Amino acid sequence: GSGGYCIPLSSQYVLQNVKNKKNLTLLRETIKTDKLINLHIARSLIKKGFKKIGVLGLYYKGNLKVSILSPIIPFVKELKKNNINVKVFDPYFSNEEINNILGVKSFNYPDDLNQFDCLILAVDHDIFKRNTKLVFKKLKNVKYILDNNGVWEKMQNKLHKNNYQLSGNKNWVI
Repeated sequence: GSGGYCIPLSSQYVLQNVKNKKNLTLLRETIKTDKLINLHIARSLIKKGFKKIGVLGLYYKGNLKVSILSPIIPFVKELKKNNINVKVFDPYFSNEEINNILGVKSFNYPDDLNQFDCLILAVDHDIFKRNTKLVFKKLKNVKYILDNNGVWEKMQNKLHKNNYQLSGNKNWVI
């Protein structure tokens, strides 16, 4: 998803007030793409054969506790619909809140990272930027890391065996 919840919502408000429905086709397609990109990413991970996916973060922006229109919600729902074992960790949400919002369990960060074959670093919370040496030791079973915000980009040479990918780079999604 782009921006936060304001940008996608404001675009929809603009379209509601357009008199000629043939206008602003680029804006319509942008909204459609923004809504579908998370499903496309989820389906790409399913095609790659990942069965246990860990998601770090629930919102767009780091160090905030907001779940309104989170792009993680449709992403997780698509994975669950396809019988993928998915868990989410966000330090700003309790295990109960994560379960209520997403219908999945949380996990202990960084101790439980080894249980995943794929890791999605969705949000740039400060906690994900600290103690990276300890975190990287917990990634021995992780075969693919998708970093949405470049939180671990500077350490990607240490993550090459985990197939580290930064969102938007060449071949980051099929």
